Amino acid sequence: ARGNAMIQLPALRNPDYRRLWCGAAFNQQGMSGEHVVLGALVFQITESTGWIGVIMAIYFLPLFVFGMLSGAVADWMDRHTLLRRTELAFIALQLCFAALLFIGIDDLWLIVGFALMTGSLRALHQPVRVSYAYDIVGGDQVVSGLGLLNLSARSGQLIGALLVGLVMKNYGAPAALAVIAGGHLVALVAFARLRSAGEAAVKT
Repeated sequence: ARGNAMIQLPALRNPDYRRLWCGAAFNQQGMSGEHVVLGALVFQITESTGWIGVIMAIYFLPLFVFGMLSGAVADWMDRHTLLRRTELAFIALQLCFAALLFIGIDDLWLIVGFALMTGSLRALHQPVRVSYAYDIVGGDQVVSGLGLLNLSARSGQLIGALLVGLVMKNYGAPAALAVIAGGHLVALVAFARLRSAGEAAVKT
């Protein structure tokens, strides 16, 4: 019975929640992977640890500036569509950045621009993901639902940092970004299979 403890949790009995849970893990492996790539690239170019702090501040700036706006967008638009479109945008952005690095374009301001753009996508994706989780599980299971979703995200971040760091060490930044894009592709497949608008959304 203990071996089936996780699947007995009410949230995980919902197929759409399991898809969201899986997609969140692969999405968040991209987030921690981006931290590794951005920090390493900036240090290679500037040889300054101060610039690592600057690039991380730029990365997280949209979460601070657009936090309320992204929450409003999550309320206005269809969350199925937003989850899928943000994953497509992540994939396109990662692959474009990888291609530019591969052909030797590694200007500092290109890295700053990438950090700002992907940080903006993260600022949009996070409230959409959390809101959709609430839509699925409803108010009665929101604590366990969000707790499990947070566990999924943290697991993805742990694996992403380790994997991307290893790939970057052995194969370089373009390959590391390709790995991140591959994770987002898995997340896109998971989100593309979402079907239900969720009990909470139907009630409202």
